[in-house]
Amino acid sequence: MLRLVAALLALSVPVAASAQTVDSLVAANRGGCTTAGFDGLSNQLVRSHLCAFPGSVAEFAPHAGITLTSSRVHALATSETVTALHAAAARTPLSVNSAFRTLVEQYALYNEGGCGLAATPGNSNHQTGRAVDLQNYSAALSAMTAAGCTHPYPTSDAVHFDCPGPDMRSASVLVFQRLWNLNHPEDLIDEDGAYGPQTGGRMGQSPVAGFPMDLCAEPPPPPPPPPPDDQWGAELLASTFDAPVVVYPGDEVVGTIELLNIGTTTWDGSTFLGTTGPRDRVSAMVGPDWTNDHRAAVVDGTVAPGDSFPFTFTLRAPDAPGDYVESFGVVQEGVAWFSDDGQLGPPDDVLQIQIRVEARSGPIDPVDGGGTVVADAGVDGPERPLGVDGCSCRTTPGRPSPLWPLALLVGIAALRRSRSRHHDL
Repeated sequence: MLRLVAALLALSVPVAASAQTVDSLVAANRGGCTTAGFDGLSNQLVRSHLCAFPGSVAEFAPHAGITLTSSRVHALATSETVTALHAAAARTPLSVNSAFRTLVEQYALYNEGGCGLAATPGNSNHQTGRAVDLQNYSAALSAMTAAGCTHPYPTSDAVHFDCPGPDMRSASVLVFQRLWNLNHPEDLIDEDGAYGPQTGGRMGQSPVAGFPMDLCAEPPPPPPPPPPDDQWGAELLASTFDAPVVVYPGDEVVGTIELLNIGTTTWDGSTFLGTTGPRDRVSAMVGPDWTNDHRAAVVDGTVAPGDSFPFTFTLRAPDAPGDYVESFGVVQEGVAWFSDDGQLGPPDDVLQIQIRVEARSGPIDPVDGGGTVVADAGVDGPERPLGVDGCSCRTTPGRPSPLWPLALLVGIAALRRSRSRHHDL
């Protein structure tokens, strides 16, 4: 089988479609009965048949006792017919005039008009893969029938024998239909294995030299689907949330994630930075400026494609010390997440903030007054004295200063000293 494929490749490598069509050559051969000139397309159909239906046919020659009378004889048959021919050849030499016939060959013999017994394309026994014509049919008759082949037309077609195996006529039609569609995606026909006007018309238009592609070649990848009219996409430009952000329990850290609009659609007040992993997850770090417990920030105004927007929001550290990861994605509310198929991202795991909550090693600094530290993201909270480097402190409204007991004691002591001096005077 490998020898046959190599030979076919050498004889008929598909070339650019010839200007000569099957119908034009049939017209030139009008009144004749020949398959000469159709070798390029015919060999391509054989090669494509082998690739489309591997194992359905086998090569019966070269083999001892079997001679092919022409280079145009396709020495292919069903495996059962191959076995029968080899058994017959072991008894009597076989001289084969015709065996497997391609659809273009049958089309030519039928339409040229000079072959009185030519069957319509798709209906010939020679397309079954189990028919052979023997030049020495009389001498081989006994050996052929002993091997299981029949001699169905002893007077009208004495050279013809039918041997065992499945009927591959529809497969020979299907191979051409697939070959046409592969090379003509703009003019597809039914791939049903049935020969009719649709298939016959395309056969007449086919190049006798063969098509540029056959069924043995890897089909080209399908073209990518056209992009949707509206595509949502963002690209990370900068983040002030250093990794990791180190804070104490309950601390609030303000930071910014700046994103570039790389989509085709303008962002607006429905464009949110939302929690992911999974999506719409209730965050453990919801700050006071969040829209809700799963939307950290929203676009203010509009952001056209090519422009950027800083999503600024606050993270409040959980009460339990430990390492945390907060993930975000961009969502056009009620329309699409930017990471959905067909959109431009970013993926749900790209925008992440690492938080390390450290336990306090001592009492709260008195200057804090029991309030909450609000620090710009990117500055290590626990290593920075409260109230410096941009840190502001929030105290509970109306709460007295924690220094008032000390002031009261100092005042009492001063009053006592004053009274003592007055007594001495």
